[in-house]
Amino acid sequence: HHYDRLIEEIIDELSSRPPAYQLIAKTKLYTLFVELARAFLPSQLAEKPAEPYFANRERYKQLISRIETQIGEKISVEEAAAQVGLNPFHFCKMFKRLTGRTFVDFVNLTRMNEAERLLRERTLTITEIAGIVGCSNPNYFTKLYKQYKGMTPSQSRSAAE
Repeated sequence: HHYDRLIEEIIDELSSRPPAYQLIAKTKLYTLFVELARAFLPSQLAEKPAEPYFANRERYKQLISRIETQIGEKISVEEAAAQVGLNPFHFCKMFKRLTGRTFVDFVNLTRMNEAERLLRERTLTITEIAGIVGCSNPNYFTKLYKQYKGMTPSQSRSAAE
């Protein structure tokens, strides 16, 4: 096969080491990679068009899990970007592409979903719930909750009765 011949040529260069052998070996390696990519990438892309490849996908999953489990933890865009290993600008672009939401929007929505769940349980006061989901100011919490859920926390609680 064509690939075998390229691999043999690379091995020959590396073992006999003629002048500029590293450059020749690198060039042949690039050729090999390009030909493999041409052969196998189109079929891979056809199989799953809906899922673009993200080099930091695992780190994003860890970050999202952190947001969902440490619900009241203050986390800045800078911290989140650092956790994923990108600068804040690229982090924000990638986060939006990955989740369909901005980072702040995603954090707020996650917190308001948890608040909604806690309100339905009816065991904590609205102020306590606000604190748990990271809103130290109950008025800000009410404003945010209404923005995401279309009603105030107390309306939401009485709707659950």
